[in-house]
Amino acid sequence: MRRGGRVRRPVAEALVEAGADPDRALPDGTTPLERAVAGGSQAVFSAVLGTEPRLRLPENARERLLALARRECAERCPGA
Repeated sequence: MRRGGRVRRPVAEALVEAGADPDRALPDGTTPLERAVAGGSQAVFSAVLGTEPRLRLPENARERLLALARRECAERCPGA
């Protein structure tokens, strides 16, 4: 797969459209949505996020995702 999400986005979209749950806890305690944030691809994150995250995700999950995104950005983009 190529970096930047050009190949990964269609795969992520297909999985979500087929019923994959981006909020399901994985064995390590993360979710596919959290992994999309940590992976750094905005395209994959957008595909996995869906259309109504505020309605789907509780406030604590949204806060956790925002904190993760801030950490990832700080690590990838020092000084940004």
